[in-house]
Amino acid sequence: AQTLQSEINDLNRQQITVKTKQEQLTLLLQNQSLRREDFLTQLHSLTDELAAYRPQAEEKQAALKDLESQIQELNEE
Repeated sequence: AQTLQSEINDLNRQQITVKTKQEQLTLLLQNQSLRREDFLTQLHSLTDELAAYRPQAEEKQAALKDLESQIQELNEE
C-alpha cells in the first residue's frame, strides 16, 4: 500500500511538472506572438513614415542635381 501511494505521489508530481511546463510554453508562445505583432506594427509605421518622406527626398535630390549642373556649367565657363 505504501509503494502504491508512493507511485501515486510520483505520478501526481510528474503531472504537475508537465502542467507547469505546458503553462510556461503557452506563455512563451503568447509572448512571442505579442513581440511579433509589436514588430510588425513598428515595421508598418516605419514603412508609412518612409513613404511620406520619399517625395521630399526626391524633390531635394532633383534640386541637388540641378545645383550640380549649374556648378559644372560655371566651372566650364
